[in-house]
Amino acid sequence: MSQIIFYGAGEWAQDNLERLVNEGIEPLCFADKDKKKHHTFITSTMEKKYEILPLTLIIERYPDYTLYLTIDEKNHKKVVSYLKEQGIPDNRLNFLGRQKRIGCKQLGKTFVVDGDFFRICCPTTPKNLKFFSFPHDNLNNGLKNYNSSVDYLINCHEKGDLGPCEGCSNLMVGFYECKKNTKMDTILFCNYNWSENICNLKCIYCRQYCHHERSHERPVLKDIVVQAAELFNNSNNDIIFGFAIGEFFARKDADEILNYLSKQRYKIRVTTNATIYKESFMQMLEQGKVYRINTSLDSGTKETYEKIKKRDLFDNAVENLSRFSGKCKQLHLKYVIIPRINDNEKDFEGFLNIACRIKARIFISADYYELKNRIPKDTLNSVILLYNKAKELRLSPILLKEHFNFEDRLLLEHELKL
Repeated sequence: MSQIIFYGAGEWAQDNLERLVNEGIEPLCFADKDKKKHHTFITSTMEKKYEILPLTLIIERYPDYTLYLTIDEKNHKKVVSYLKEQGIPDNRLNFLGRQKRIGCKQLGKTFVVDGDFFRICCPTTPKNLKFFSFPHDNLNNGLKNYNSSVDYLINCHEKGDLGPCEGCSNLMVGFYECKKNTKMDTILFCNYNWSENICNLKCIYCRQYCHHERSHERPVLKDIVVQAAELFNNSNNDIIFGFAIGEFFARKDADEILNYLSKQRYKIRVTTNATIYKESFMQMLEQGKVYRINTSLDSGTKETYEKIKKRDLFDNAVENLSRFSGKCKQLHLKYVIIPRINDNEKDFEGFLNIACRIKARIFISADYYELKNRIPKDTLNSVILLYNKAKELRLSPILLKEHFNFEDRLLLEHELKL
């Protein structure tokens, strides 16, 4: 009889342990590469403890072992490669119902409220863009349309058919959960009421100012937030409320929305340029109710920042990011590479120093709106340099591959061994 060992004692394992045990998949123990975790324990909500052991000891102690990979899907490729290097044969691995196929890591995870529309995701360049959007009716009907559309798309992907997703740069070959295990975890408010609140910056790569005025009256954001909070109140899912609407803190109703959500059970994630201080947001940070902060700094010097953002607010951003540090589970700092402007070592050094100081994770991107165009070779070399420097500093850099031209992506994957 196979001896079940869970490989990977990180966040994914903690979040899914109880579900897996309830489904009849209970491990004898955990294995993990991290030596600091060895001979410590993971405790389930039922107060049962599972020891974390070195892989070599697992093989010695449990001759009939099967390793169930309890890791986030984005790490599957790297972990499988490592296990094969350790001599683990394919028939000793179990992917917990996941398939190796082409797919989208966000599909079924995020329900997007985008201006006048509900969206299944944030597609880039698929052939059938209209498939992914449906007009506001009410939130409950929107979720029904969302779930049926997600089921349809996952069925397509599982059969190797890209369907309406064909042409989208978010599609990647990887290990994906089967349909029954895909659960929505985020409602993302995106591009909402641009006529009232755009942004206090004018980033040269941003296209949000192109959004046209709508001729009809749109729902008020606070009203939709309240509807969503009430709708998900009885859900078993831990829904995160996300805001990626230009500069959320520049909105007139930001304090009202934050004060309301601070009294609810939900956590939030915010995409912000960090130039505006909000006491209501700091209070949510102190309450532990901010799951993630995303900020595109894109520079390491005041001069370059002003060239890109068209505002002299570099010091404000760095000061507020320092305030956020240590108070948020995930502080993400993004660098959008722009040829001839910020692809230089001086900006890299300043940016990485800030990231180290505030303990942020690094994300490297190209201009999302220029996917059809390749970036110059010397700029590609700069991307490689920035990634490797961040890796040397143990900042766990992530290359947002879907934001690069396909040919550039292949080159970077090869050079960086991704």
